[in-house]
Amino acid sequence: MMRYFTLLLAVMLAATPALGFGGTKPVATSPLYIAMLYHKLAGDAPDFAGWTKQWDLYQKTDMADRPALLDKRVGEMTNTFNLMTPAEPIIVQSRIKLSTYSATNQGFFVQNFNDVTFFNYSYMGKRYALIPGGAAKYQWLKAPANMAEAIMRETDNGTAGKVTLTLISMRADPKPLVMNGTPYNLLMADISKIELWSKDGKTLVWDSQIGESKGRKDLLNLRP
Repeated sequence: MMRYFTLLLAVMLAATPALGFGGTKPVATSPLYIAMLYHKLAGDAPDFAGWTKQWDLYQKTDMADRPALLDKRVGEMTNTFNLMTPAEPIIVQSRIKLSTYSATNQGFFVQNFNDVTFFNYSYMGKRYALIPGGAAKYQWLKAPANMAEAIMRETDNGTAGKVTLTLISMRADPKPLVMNGTPYNLLMADISKIELWSKDGKTLVWDSQIGESKGRKDLLNLRP
């Protein structure tokens, strides 16, 4: 197990922050939420007061106003924590590279997405590793031939694809994995959906729910 997660860390694919795309593109889950979710699943309560005291806004607030801000922030975080449920989806934004289209197998190979991929988060000095189960299932992006040209055009021939993953959390390992002196808190989740967006993040090019379909002309009505 230790050897496996050491390999995981060595090939880490870092999660990117929310990129602010418009339309219906989901917003990436924040590092704060990931940290809270980890503690929720691990069965312990975070040090909300400690987190707040490290918060930039708290540090910049006048000393006289800090107690009120501390109470307000801790109250908000406590309420959010108490209402959290593992059923709420986790949204991850990242980048991928695609192979050339295989007409024989009708799809693309995702070159940097595999069973040892995970997403790294950092919050208030602690690191969290979100490990997506079933990643190998999406190493092959299946698409009919009539979608291949649009996918290549919208991702700079596969070099600039942006993916949105929707995951459902499963469990947290209460014992951190220590790597080079740094503990990583492990959060396991299953992928429920993956979307491929254009290089500018504005056009949905493919998703796992329609990857098998043949007649999505609306999806192919992309920019010339």
